[in-house]
Amino acid sequence: MFSTTGDTSISGFSRAKARLDAAIAEARAKAAAAAATASVPLVPWRLHDLRRTGASTLARLGFDTITIDKLLAHQPTKLRGVAAIYQRYDFAEERVRAPDVWAEHVLTNKAAQHERPLDTAMLVVLGGDRTFIRIRPRK
Repeated sequence: MFSTTGDTSISGFSRAKARLDAAIAEARAKAAAAAATASVPLVPWRLHDLRRTGASTLARLGFDTITIDKLLAHQPTKLRGVAAIYQRYDFAEERVRAPDVWAEHVLTNKAAQHERPLDTAMLVVLGGDRTFIRIRPRK
């Protein structure tokens, strides 16, 4: 589903994280200069935090925890025990729609673009049967 190049699976996580941190720091410095304020230091974070943010935001956008858990390759808490025996629906449609809704949220959320340059430094490219993320500076 995700790719570094659009053709191969993701690799180079440390290098990509360093590039992303640099892009965030640069965007924050430019925003601070434009507002004539001091730039706020970047709070340490991990790539896994993006999963948490995505899961929390999808829940806020109305997706059921079953769909979110399945997207994260987790065994849904709601489908344990007897529920797992009787519930056979695969939530395929919801799992296809959720990344599109997430991309739309990131790309159109004006408050996030103003307050969090990270959101607009990420361009989510949806195409064919795969999704990949390219990091590029905000224009």
